[in-house]
Amino acid sequence: PGAVPMSFDPHPPAADPGPQPARAAVTRRKLPGGLHHGHVGAMIEAAFEANAVAAKHFETRLVATYKDEHNIASVVDAEIEGRIRDVLQGHYPAYRFFGEEGGDADASAPAVGCRRFLVDPLDGTRNFLARRQEFCTAIACQE
Repeated sequence: PGAVPMSFDPHPPAADPGPQPARAAVTRRKLPGGLHHGHVGAMIEAAFEANAVAAKHFETRLVATYKDEHNIASVVDAEIEGRIRDVLQGHYPAYRFFGEEGGDADASAPAVGCRRFLVDPLDGTRNFLARRQEFCTAIACQE
């Protein structure tokens, strides 16, 4: 098996529409599956960014770090989580963020009406490190 195919360009060139709000690139953006609004569009954008990081490292030789006797991670887990955090917090700085690798500074559930992104940056790290394509990035928004 070769590298994960990367033929879709999530950032096609477009005419300059002039100044836009910071999250305008995501809040009304044509993405696979149709036009997505708000945090769903931001999560899709973050997933594309995660895919790019994974593709960059897929054929490299990486070392596993044992988090405990059953769970491992790699430098790619942390890099993907950091990239996802940057994208999501760039669009929604008021939303909390819980990543499998970095956690959340506030361990409590979000208050009523507040939201938190939940991220497993590399679900299937063992497969990824073995260069098997059965891995994914999981992103959710909790309210």
